[in-house]
Amino acid sequence: MIIFVLAIVMTAGSTVMADYPDDVIEFTIPWSPGGGSDTLMRITANYLSDELGVDIVIHNRPGASGTMGLREHLDEPNDGYYIGQVHEGLIVSHHTGVTDLNFDDFDYVGGITNSPQYLAVSNDLPSDFDEFVEYAQNNQIHVGTTMAGIPHAQLAMLEEAIDANFNYVGYEGTGERVEGLAGGHVDAIVVDYASGYEYVEGGYFQFIAAATEERTDDLPDLETFQELGVDVTWNIVRSITVPPGTDADRVAVLEEALGNVAENPEFQEDITNAGAEVFFMTSEELTEYYSEFDELVEELGM
Repeated sequence: MIIFVLAIVMTAGSTVMADYPDDVIEFTIPWSPGGGSDTLMRITANYLSDELGVDIVIHNRPGASGTMGLREHLDEPNDGYYIGQVHEGLIVSHHTGVTDLNFDDFDYVGGITNSPQYLAVSNDLPSDFDEFVEYAQNNQIHVGTTMAGIPHAQLAMLEEAIDANFNYVGYEGTGERVEGLAGGHVDAIVVDYASGYEYVEGGYFQFIAAATEERTDDLPDLETFQELGVDVTWNIVRSITVPPGTDADRVAVLEEALGNVAENPEFQEDITNAGAEVFFMTSEELTEYYSEFDELVEELGM
């Protein structure tokens, strides 16, 4: 009798999972159309839709450094039909007082992309990194950043690591920071390859270090901070989240589908062409990564 009951339960559970998802999935992107998160998540949504066999409808909900949309997402039904996008910016916004939300308010499906970052500096500053460090230790460097955003935290990491004293100049986003450096208004910025390489090729400024674990295919001759003796890496890991309390079995279905998307060569090519890299992390790995980053930002005392 016990075996028979268990069989019924297991069969019923399998049927439930086989039926999920069977309706449209709503996807909150807490940023404006056209930006890095929007571009990469739209690519991801297209492939995830094909993998799951249902439509995914995107809702751009920008505001307050991406936290307004996440506030709405937090309160959405936790039935597996509502997903959102988070990256390290939420953690920085939390510790700088922009929002009381933090990464651990959500449950996670997994990480999917990373945008490698570089240190770009004015042509008036040394092109050799060691000489740049010496200059920065003896002169005040004006750095362009998005205040209370990821670039702010990233530059604070570097400032502490090289014992420099940066003067932070606020810009709304990557495009404005790039224009600020190209126009000679600041001395250095954090930038991704796609946003900066045309300006480097045009002679407006220079890349002097990669903030990645290893050298990148885009700039294979550019040394990393690690190679240069500075224990700093900069990532922007974009992930898929769900409202807290979402059924674990449904999250597992989404996680498996996201992992399959990450292995798709066409998806990998599309993400590379968009200036990022596929960087799949399981929900467990992602939570551990965000937790470590949370501790790091707290220690920075921003």
